Amino acid sequence: MEHGAAQRKPGKLNSIEQSRWRKIKLFGAGTMRKRMTGILVVIWMAVIFLFSAQPARQSAKTSHSAAYKIAEWQNQLFGGDKTEEELAAQAESMQFVIRKGAHMGEYALLAVLLCFHFTYYSIGRRKKVLLAVGITACYAASDEIHQIFVPGRAGRFTDVCIDTLGGVLGIAFFLLALHFCRKNQDSFCKFSGCTGKSH
Repeated sequence: MEHGAAQRKPGKLNSIEQSRWRKIKLFGAGTMRKRMTGILVVIWMAVIFLFSAQPARQSAKTSHSAAYKIAEWQNQLFGGDKTEEELAAQAESMQFVIRKGAHMGEYALLAVLLCFHFTYYSIGRRKKVLLAVGITACYAASDEIHQIFVPGRAGRFTDVCIDTLGGVLGIAFFLLALHFCRKNQDSFCKFSGCTGKSH
């Protein structure tokens, strides 16, 4: 009897192991990361949409507030003694750069998130980059169309180009970081799954 039980035990263990492997295939780390990165992409798209839904006055107020804080910080850093009026004038002159820079930053992050998401698909690196650039550009275009219907705002082709440029810079940063990451085999890359071979 003991001998028969001993014979059945390995078979039972193999069955458990097979069941675990099936669960790993369905709900493994790679699948979970693919889902999570996909969710992050959608969330960030929603954030961009909400920013674009702000009326012109509210958007201008937000960018002016950010510009004023930067001017104030710059004044303190260099030991200046600018008045509030001078700081306000400096903030006004900085608004355009800050607004366009913020747009580029939004789409750079979107492109990086897309790159992370496509890391878990078995497609070539060139296709991943083209997909990331294409989706970023298309979303930038749809965002400008959306702004046509927002009070005080307008859709501009130049903004689509600026946003897409931000996406391209984001992808370039991602590829450089990935190259450095794989070269050094650090813990972040091991966690993110970037140490493996390119798909």
